[in-house]
Amino acid sequence: MQGTLASLQRTLNLTDEADQDKITTLIRCAHFVRFPSDNSSGLSNEEMLAAIEGSTPPAKKLLTEADKIEWSTAIVQEGFRAEYKGSPNPENHQRICRPMAAKCL
Repeated sequence: MQGTLASLQRTLNLTDEADQDKITTLIRCAHFVRFPSDNSSGLSNEEMLAAIEGSTPPAKKLLTEADKIEWSTAIVQEGFRAEYKGSPNPENHQRICRPMAAKCL
C-alpha cells in the first residue's frame, strides 16, 4: 500500500533493527506535520523541530528523558489493527478508524 510507513521504510531502505532512531524521528516528524497545533509543551515550532532533530543544545535542555516517548512502529501499527472499542455502533469503526489507519499506516 502506497503511503504507508512500511512503504517508506522500503523506499529509504530502513530496517526496524538497524534504523530504529531514524524511524522514530520519521514518526515524530509526521505527527508534528499532521498535528501542528497539538502543542501542549509550550515550545515554539523552531524549538519542537530542534528537539526532534536533536540539533541545538537549548532545545535539548527543555526536554527531559521523561518527556521523550520511545515509540515502536509495531506497537503503533498494532493499535490501528485493534478492535475499535469506542462505541457500541460498529459503523463508527468503518467511519473513524479505517480512514485514520489508511492515512497513518
